[in-house]
Amino acid sequence: MCSILLKNYNLFTLFQIPVVELQDPEKNRIGQWLNVTLNKGIAEFSFALSPEPILGDYTIRIKDTAHIFSVEEYVLPKFEISMEFPPVVMFNSEHVPVKICGRYTYGKPIQGVFNGSVCRKHFYTWRRIGQDLPLFLCHKITGKLDRSGCALTKVDSDHFDLTKSGFQMSLEGTASVTEDGTGIELSTSTSTSISNVLEKVSFVDADPSYKPGIPYSGMLKVTDVTGLPIPDKEIYVTCTNREHEEKLTLVTDSNGHATFKMNDTASWGGQISITAKTHLEEAPHKSNIIQPQYGHAFLSLQPFYSASKSFLKLHSQAKVLPCEGQQEVQVDYIINHTELDAETKSLNLHYLVASKASIWNSGTIDILVESDSRELTGTTSFNLPLSPDVSPNLTAIVYILLPDGEIVADSAKFTVQRCFKNKVSLRRFFFFFLTM
Repeated sequence: MCSILLKNYNLFTLFQIPVVELQDPEKNRIGQWLNVTLNKGIAEFSFALSPEPILGDYTIRIKDTAHIFSVEEYVLPKFEISMEFPPVVMFNSEHVPVKICGRYTYGKPIQGVFNGSVCRKHFYTWRRIGQDLPLFLCHKITGKLDRSGCALTKVDSDHFDLTKSGFQMSLEGTASVTEDGTGIELSTSTSTSISNVLEKVSFVDADPSYKPGIPYSGMLKVTDVTGLPIPDKEIYVTCTNREHEEKLTLVTDSNGHATFKMNDTASWGGQISITAKTHLEEAPHKSNIIQPQYGHAFLSLQPFYSASKSFLKLHSQAKVLPCEGQQEVQVDYIINHTELDAETKSLNLHYLVASKASIWNSGTIDILVESDSRELTGTTSFNLPLSPDVSPNLTAIVYILLPDGEIVADSAKFTVQRCFKNKVSLRRFFFFFLTM
């Protein structure tokens, strides 16, 4: 199929073409369209070639204008090659592994030799007068594919000055493989990035607000540049409240996680900042040298508004819950006693458990009111019913209706293991045959 756009010298569209010709490579007219009507200057038409057409250049001709397209036989390649770098090359690596493989289209490894190069480009493709800076830092690699059709080569990183600035933070590779016996050669190319990030630290599902008087809990995660967790890594946490600072030192578990808890939040006010670092001292700056980057995360907290300064905190679970049984969850509460009537002896804490737009469980917990306390504080709990019906997510909501009509509430989401309603078991049976 082809399309024609026709305009005159004044760029006005035309409405009709007397004749459109199609010629094969031998200049034979094999098709034509007469009195072609154009829609807004555009016409589309198609011509079916024979199953075995003449190979070469075909011509579409309109008056004195011609367009040439080529018909060629497509030959499937006998084999394909690949060149692989690591997803990321660290700037302090001693070697850069390069893997080159060749396989036939049906999967069998090929035998042959390979030639390639790995390069790091300069940021600029020009040189200043008097400067003798290379535009490329390259290293050639050659060798023979092994019986598996692959070759793994380790290139010394000194060839690329990975710690030197002024060059792009990437490596580019090209490779070609020549098949033994036939001399057929195929080429490929690839690239990878260079990173100076040694560690990454981040807050996991952090609550952006705090409730004065209720401990603030959080979780941190430390990974390498590729996202793999780093266990047994120290994290230095600093919580700043106006001019007061609270410092913690955490250590990550096997999953790269570390939890923290700030208990003294009664004195918090205004914006609270929490910073997390994996390294306390910054590396000194050196000209033209790439410095390592360590993990650094920042979290800004705002106070949760409550007219009565009463709060509820429903604690979530970082782990994935099983899809059967029950899970106890805790609720912290602070109720300002001035909001209560003298006759109030207890408060009702209501909870709802919802999943898939349906309420699966609900209940009420009585909280006794002590008349001699300024604030009613404490912790209570209830059980989440777990089943395949609430998998994979459920939400719990807790709330208290104060005598003046204010509602104090909180919610949390929980992840439940994916499982099926119907259980399937497999048993092994043994049959014994006796012959006489």
